[in-house]
Formats: sequence, C-alpha cells, structure tokens
Amino acid sequence: MKKARFIVISVALIVIISLAYVMYNDLKNDYMLRNLETNGVSAPVSEFTIKDKDEKDISFSSFLGKPAVINIWATWCPYCIEELQDFQSAYNKYKEDVNFLMLNATDGQRETVEKASDFIK
Repeated sequence: MKKARFIVISVALIVIISLAYVMYNDLKNDYMLRNLETNGVSAPVSEFTIKDKDEKDISFSSFLGKPAVINIWATWCPYCIEELQDFQSAYNKYKEDVNFLMLNATDGQRETVEKASDFIK
C-alpha cells in the first residue's frame, strides 16, 4: 500500500515538474519574442511615435528588425554633447546592422527646435 502511494506521488510530481518546465520554456520564448535582445541583454519594447525634423510622425515599430540604440540628448547637457561623437563613430561602423535614434529632448523652453537645429548645423 505504501509502495503504491509512493509511486503515485512520484509520478504526479514528475508530471507537475514536466508541465512546469514546458510552460516556463513557452513563456520564456514568448517573452523574448516581445523584447529586444542584444548580446544577452533584453529590454522591453513599447510602441511610441516621435516627430522628425520635418514634423513627420515616425513610429518605433518602423525600426523593427534590427537592434536599436535610442539616445535622448539636449544642447544644454555637456555629457550628451560629449557622447554624440561616440554615437557618430558607432553609426559609421554599424549603420547597416543597427538603428540609431538620436532624440532631442525638446520641451519648448530649455530645449527648443531652433536650439537643436542650430546645434546640428
């Protein structure tokens, strides 16, 4: 009697562990499909829309298919200005393989379209 109970409990545990393993792998694969993965580092991807320099709407989903580097910068930020050169170098090297999005933090007061446009020129 004890042996039969042990066998039933063992089989039940094996089934539960197997189902948990299958469900975990399925959920993990689904999660990875919904996330951007680069060199083992994942970041959630959410849809958003930005405006380009000509005020045309651009959706983030139009950049899917390649890894994306998103940088938010401002003319008043010395660190932002300093790193733009590094982003330019990376863009020159990886432009075919990576989408680079340099987003200006235009707020209409401290950072304006005019300031950003003058800086870019």
